[in-house]
Amino acid sequence: MKFAQGIISVIIIAALLGVGVLGFKWMQDNKIEPEVAPTAELIPVVEVMVAKPGSHQVEILTEGRVRAKRSSQLVAELSGMIIETGDGFEVGGEFKKGELILKIDPRDYESMVRQREAAVTEARTALRLEKARAEQSAADWKRLRGDKPASELTLRKPQIAAAEARLVSAEVALEQANLNLSKTSVLAPYDCRIESKMTEVGSFVAPGQAILSLFSLREREATLSLGLDELGYLKREGGKFVGVGVATESVGGQEISWDIRVTRGTGQIGERTLGGELVVEFDEAADPITEDFTTPPPGSFVQVVLQGRVLENVFTIPRRALRPDGKVMLLVDGKLQFREVNVLRNNELNLLIDRGLSAGDMVITSPLEVPIAGMKLQR
Repeated sequence: MKFAQGIISVIIIAALLGVGVLGFKWMQDNKIEPEVAPTAELIPVVEVMVAKPGSHQVEILTEGRVRAKRSSQLVAELSGMIIETGDGFEVGGEFKKGELILKIDPRDYESMVRQREAAVTEARTALRLEKARAEQSAADWKRLRGDKPASELTLRKPQIAAAEARLVSAEVALEQANLNLSKTSVLAPYDCRIESKMTEVGSFVAPGQAILSLFSLREREATLSLGLDELGYLKREGGKFVGVGVATESVGGQEISWDIRVTRGTGQIGERTLGGELVVEFDEAADPITEDFTTPPPGSFVQVVLQGRVLENVFTIPRRALRPDGKVMLLVDGKLQFREVNVLRNNELNLLIDRGLSAGDMVITSPLEVPIAGMKLQR
């Protein structure tokens, strides 16, 4: 009985195992494969600009210190006491060309003029007398000697020549006396302003003594220092630098601008800047704060923008488009390419390229974390 029960148990277990194996095999043969979604390729998106050649007006930035175009130190040419000064005879006072600045006591010089006038009158009278004597002597000789030639001494030619010389000397002396008299009135040589003065009414001045210093009222200029490379971008005519620009200065929060003109180069290299030097002149401001700022005051510093040459067939790209190795990234047929370019000029925002780009090139202007040549990109 027990033996029979064992056999049955074995049969049941074998049946169960067989069913399990058959079921597992059926499941393996009929299992459903899960659908696998295709993995999307990640292509970086970039910003690009289309390279377009064009013309570019070069602007050169620099600065300079303003000075008066003309300045003078007036000195006394005569001795005497100052008896009068013009209105505005103070530091900063203004005078128009030809206006009286000061007057030296003229009485001694007026007396000298009268003396010289008398000497001229006397010399003219002496000359007339000599000519009359010569005529009388010639008549006497003709009456006594007929047609026989008379000597120069007989005709008083030496005496006439001496009288003429004395007249010329007297006239020159009169001219000098009048010139000295005119110098008693010191006039403004040009529209000017007094920088400093070294005398006053009642002071006695001597020849060669400094009286005052002047500078031109409106005419201003400045010397600008430019790098030798920058000089090459300036316009030239007839072998000389030419050009225009704008100078600015901030006064009390208001910006004043003046048009400027390049007048000449100094032909020197600045000792401190080691750059070439240009001289510019200032036009009057269209809207000055006050008359004192019609042109910039001497001693002030101005920021200058000079208009240089116009460059043709150049490309302008943003600074961020240039890599540290001097190359730019291009999008070509959906892939990344590197291109070496030549930077002609640059400023805070843009670069000027003259070699390495062609019209229509798509220059990448956005950054890439790990740029690799040939990698796929999209706009």
